[in-house]
Amino acid sequence: MNPEMREQQDYSRFIRAWRERISAREKYLSDCRKRAYRQAQKAVSTLQKEYGIKKAFLFGSLLDKNRFTDRSDIDLAVEGLEKATLFEAIGRLSQLGQFHIDILPWEDCKHSLKKEILLNGKLIYENSR
Repeated sequence: MNPEMREQQDYSRFIRAWRERISAREKYLSDCRKRAYRQAQKAVSTLQKEYGIKKAFLFGSLLDKNRFTDRSDIDLAVEGLEKATLFEAIGRLSQLGQFHIDILPWEDCKHSLKKEILLNGKLIYENSR
């Protein structure tokens, strides 16, 4: 076998190995996003049952597979959560899974952030009453 052919074969092994690593990483991150989304749904269910929230919006890196990492947090904008129970609710949600959950009271959000959340976020709960 001539040296040029041997060199091409050597590179093909490296290329194949890198493709496998990239594929495994993509699958891992996809699985992480699914777990984070399930945790977000559990969090909203808890907030609805225990704190009587009216609406919940998911926003941030969880909604963007190109920005999400295994260290991302879960960002929720929540309407109807009493200020007096905010820290209690944050503590309660910290017990639900591996991802940190940030709660932003909707009532405290600046207009520009509300606009961004309405445009790029996702309404995942609304009390129909």
